[in-house]
Formats: sequence, structure tokens, C-alpha cells
Amino acid sequence: MPIQAKKPLQVEPVPAKEAKTYGSLWAHRVIIGMPSPTSGGVRIDFSHYDAESGDVVRGKGSESEGIRIDDLPTAVAEVPEVAAAMAAIIAAIPALRTWQEGPSDVE
Repeated sequence: MPIQAKKPLQVEPVPAKEAKTYGSLWAHRVIIGMPSPTSGGVRIDFSHYDAESGDVVRGKGSESEGIRIDDLPTAVAEVPEVAAAMAAIIAAIPALRTWQEGPSDVE
């Protein structure tokens, strides 16, 4: 049953915007888990990306894309680029630690 409002709510119109197409992807989350040399996985979540404007837009539901590999050791053994990427990540750890522990801006 409607009740009369003391102060009516006025909703302003929302101007229409042109549709925009995002033809590239941005890897916004990369999760690697390898509890042992013989087991592990990787998950990569993508957002849509416009290189011209720099806009990153996360898809919803079926609009989003991603990669999920449950057997990372096999992927490392069979895909040379994955093996190189894992080797680069491991090789970067000492330098990343040094950078993290470097001088801070706090005095």
C-alpha cells in the first residue's frame, strides 16, 4: 500500500555513454602455489584493458577470463616459456628481498 512521502525523491536522468570495446587483457592477479617439486598450480585472472587510455575493467561472470592450471610441474616440463618464467621468478627472489629490505623513506 503506497504511503505519501513528505518530501518526494527526484531522480536525475543519467546521460547515455557510448559503448567501449576492450580488446586486450591485463593480468590483475597471478597466484602460484607449489608446495613441493611435484605438485602445484597457477591461477591467472584477467581484466579487460585498453592500451590507448590505460583503462582496466574487470569483467563480471562470463565476461571475465582466466587461466587455471592444476599441474604446474607438468606445465613447467612441457612448455619452455613456463619453465623460463618460473626460473626468472626464482632468480628474482634474492634481488626482490634486497630491494624490500633496502632503505625506507621513514626516518
